[in-house]
Amino acid sequence: MTEVKKDEKINGHGGMLSIVDLRAQIVPAENVEKYLSLFEERDWKGIIEKFGENYERKFVIKDYNELNLTPFSYDLSIGHQLFSIQRPDPRVMPITKEHPYRMEPGETVLVITREYIALPPCYSATVWPRFKMVRSGIFQSMVKIDPTWYGKLAVAMSNLSPATLTIKRDEPFGTLVLYELSKPADVDLWKNDDLEEVDLALRNEIEPWKQRLDDFLYNNPELQGHCRLAGNVLKIKGIKRSQLEELESFDCSNVWKEFVKEIGNKWAEAKHPKRERRMIGMEGLGMMDLEPILQGATRGERVERKAIEIGCRQEELISAAIQYGKPFDIIANIPKLVEENIERECIPRIHAEVVERLFPQIVQLTIRVIALLSLIGAVIALAGQYFQGKANWLGIVALIVIPVMYFSLIWVLHKLSRGSGNSSLKEDKPPPLIPRGNTEIEKEYRFPRLVSFVFGLLSRLKKK
Repeated sequence: MTEVKKDEKINGHGGMLSIVDLRAQIVPAENVEKYLSLFEERDWKGIIEKFGENYERKFVIKDYNELNLTPFSYDLSIGHQLFSIQRPDPRVMPITKEHPYRMEPGETVLVITREYIALPPCYSATVWPRFKMVRSGIFQSMVKIDPTWYGKLAVAMSNLSPATLTIKRDEPFGTLVLYELSKPADVDLWKNDDLEEVDLALRNEIEPWKQRLDDFLYNNPELQGHCRLAGNVLKIKGIKRSQLEELESFDCSNVWKEFVKEIGNKWAEAKHPKRERRMIGMEGLGMMDLEPILQGATRGERVERKAIEIGCRQEELISAAIQYGKPFDIIANIPKLVEENIERECIPRIHAEVVERLFPQIVQLTIRVIALLSLIGAVIALAGQYFQGKANWLGIVALIVIPVMYFSLIWVLHKLSRGSGNSSLKEDKPPPLIPRGNTEIEKEYRFPRLVSFVFGLLSRLKKK
């Protein structure tokens, strides 16, 4: 077997920390407060001077529980607060062991961790969902933790199951995995209020725009706290890509676009005057509860339950769709979709059914009734002539021929109805409303002429 060389420096080339590394590198509880006082000031040299060189690679997990360790990770627990995205009252709600939170189906909440994390420049971390939570129907967002982060974590959780799930305090829900970097990061995270401003002199071409630029910066909430004018100097702090894009909208000239690039480069290279390390502003740094995250967050107008209790008229549905968006836009289109479906599919089928089946049957039934009445009338008339002694050989022949014609007519109609029924099953396209050409249905219209001929014949016999 290959002999494994022992290295005094744990994970000296970077990599994922095992349970052995986690136990060895966690700051002891008795030194946490003193360590954090220097950590939050980004005084990395002061930490080494006070605690020794071995503290260069130590990290903090407050409220650490040995039982939450796994072979290469640590299970974080649910803290004392959460915030529901769906609730009509946008406020942070406490969680206690006696009163857990019941998360409804489809609801999304932000949960704060019980543990407080502090990572030095040589570490980063991620928080992965636990399989137990996923199995119960909870989708959990993955969290990335940057080097030099300190504070609790906010993790989003969504209930994708059809059942109401219980969120309990101190319940393990996320797995913390730590990674040692190949080289320590050369940039520190700072709270936005603790960042130091960097000065950038205005170019000569831009100086005539000072008043207009000052008004632009003052009236733009996106840039407030990040850019301000002081004479011929632009003071910048915590500039990010979104602020640079907003600055570009001030003027479309090439001179201004080049100056905006210079602003971005100036801040990227800027260093803290005390620590001589680069700076990045981070919202939520040092977080102990969820209030700082929710302050200033842009949230749309919440939909009250009463507001969506509307009628089913199309005008009301369209109005709700315009006001609230999906899924009301789908509901608003239901009447139109139903109407289009009826016109496209139902009406042609009904038309074909009427033309192919019902109309021929009605015509046949009418002809049969008229023929039967004609037969009865002819028999009565001939019988009257016979008993009065006025009958001749032509009346006797008519008395025999008319019943034969009637039953022949019934037989022909029966054959035609069977033929038209079979033909309708073979044709995919519905026939026209008024049949044209030599069709079986058109033949049926000739029989009323035959009946009228019989009536005429009987009338002549009666006159004689």
